[in-house]
Amino acid sequence: MMFSGERYYNIYRILLTAIGLWPYQKPIIMQVQYVFFLGAYCFILLFQVKYLLKQIKLDWNSIEDNSEIRILGKYANENRLLSLILSFVVAFTIFFIIIIELIPIVLDAVTPMNKSRPRKVKIDFEFFIDEQQYFYVYLINEIITVLIGIFTILATGSLSFAFIRHCCATFKIASNLIEKTVPKHTLQIPSYQKTHIMCQRINRAVHIHRKSVQLVFT
Repeated sequence: MMFSGERYYNIYRILLTAIGLWPYQKPIIMQVQYVFFLGAYCFILLFQVKYLLKQIKLDWNSIEDNSEIRILGKYANENRLLSLILSFVVAFTIFFIIIIELIPIVLDAVTPMNKSRPRKVKIDFEFFIDEQQYFYVYLINEIITVLIGIFTILATGSLSFAFIRHCCATFKIASNLIEKTVPKHTLQIPSYQKTHIMCQRINRAVHIHRKSVQLVFT
């Protein structure tokens, strides 16, 4: 990038080059930087996911009250069902894409013409080979690309939503504890015992709420 005002933009070139986003770098350097930053991001993300799953396990193991366990189970089951539905939708979508791509081949077999119908995948690839002659190579590459892309989004999205729903469940538990701070049949309980029960419930609600907030901002 050469022009009279280039010196005013050198700082942006340096910053973008440092993270591999400067578009005028050599392609090899860009690819190396891209792989490096992608690997670093995945490495950091791996430890975050491990930490979040560990916290969910600790929450399940630390809760003994049946009503609170039912709350956790309710939210977790709803998210599991949603993930299953999305998985079936994704599988059907991929199957539908494959059927669409194979329509010209099926039509050539059922109602052949003097000339084969044009075969073209929906996603453009540059393999430097003839797409008509090596159509199946393009088709397999398209299917693999779609599978990796969609299932990556599905896996990360459903897991992120599972974390969110788990936090909603723990917030719900903390809310119920606050609502039940004053025990029923207070006249039958001595004053010091009633105060002790209230303090226990408030302390536990605050502890659960604090852990949930930390989990949200992790």
